[in-house]
Amino acid sequence: MSNTADLIEQNVALHESHLKRIDELFSKAREAGESAKEPDPLLVALESEREQLATLLHQMRGDAPESWQEAAEQHFGPLAIWEAIARVLERVIEEREKRATG
Repeated sequence: MSNTADLIEQNVALHESHLKRIDELFSKAREAGESAKEPDPLLVALESEREQLATLLHQMRGDAPESWQEAAEQHFGPLAIWEAIARVLERVIEEREKRATG
């Protein structure tokens, strides 16, 4: 594998680790909001975004390494999307935990 392919593989692995973190945050957010009668529209929207990104990652895994860079540039940019989702989820969790203890 070339240096470029190695770097791309590392980038994909990094995105996969962020996906795992996002999944952990979703789990925690669901637990914190178990008493809610209706689903939180914000969480529903974030889950939709997460699914789109996870699908793209899965597709990239099945593609040749040469196509990963193009897909990553088109759909991911820097890790900003993952970071934004994580920040919002952390705020949701914090608010829910405050309501549960308050």
